[in-house]
Amino acid sequence: MSIYDANGNVLRFAYDKNGDLLSSAYDLNGNRIFSSREIVFEDDFNGPNLDETKWTKVIGTWVATQNNLNIYREQNTTIEDSCLVFTAKKEDYANKTWTSGAVTGQLKQNILYGRIEAKIKFPNLVGAFGAFWMVGSNFWKEFVDDQSDPINHGVVWPKCGEIDIDETIPGNSNIAQANLWNYSGSSMGGGRSGTLVSSLWHVYACEWTPDYIAMFVDDVEYKRWTFSDYSSDAVQAYHLPFYILLNLAIGTAGGTPSESTTEMKMYVDWVKVYAPLTS
Repeated sequence: MSIYDANGNVLRFAYDKNGDLLSSAYDLNGNRIFSSREIVFEDDFNGPNLDETKWTKVIGTWVATQNNLNIYREQNTTIEDSCLVFTAKKEDYANKTWTSGAVTGQLKQNILYGRIEAKIKFPNLVGAFGAFWMVGSNFWKEFVDDQSDPINHGVVWPKCGEIDIDETIPGNSNIAQANLWNYSGSSMGGGRSGTLVSSLWHVYACEWTPDYIAMFVDDVEYKRWTFSDYSSDAVQAYHLPFYILLNLAIGTAGGTPSESTTEMKMYVDWVKVYAPLTS
């Protein structure tokens, strides 16, 4: 349940009759409707260029799988009209048939618990595989250029953990998909939202606490993992800091683009991280 203002925006803050900021509000079932929470990280991409204190543009093939049709190039990640834009183009480059864009917060973000949100619009075309996700900050390889020597930061995947806040396959299925990965690299049980029009703007979010991780689309929860349901080994990564990644892959899970498709774009309006919930 949510409360909306006159413009249809979900309220995150409210004031009592004396003008004091309310810390939280609950519905009749005891569910938290909103919470006044400090924003600890934010980027609204007002540009004109990507804020390199917060993100690094990805170069190479590292995101998700080497089997994607695309390779990531710096020039495919731009700021346009106060949005982060990934432009996938059908072109031959470095033994791939597509190029695309991605950013990583590695070495620039260390997020431990809180609410992680992004307002995103995905291309509704077969072949697109857009993602909003997180990886443990102790992951061993610095994902900048896959031709350079990796810097040893710690552990290999999956021991670092992976939080897939949204992996959307717009052309095949208009749903949001979420997943967590355990210590051995097995899925902890993925979640799928109801049908949505992924080519329109939606807010994809993760609520991360010491006890659970829950996923939302437009403030509607559709998946929750309660850590006490799993072994301590399976969830140990989810008590350590993570960083955010955003990318537009082509192929593999997204399917094969039609011959007539030559370009796709994924837009990110903003990314916000709120401080953890308080009791």
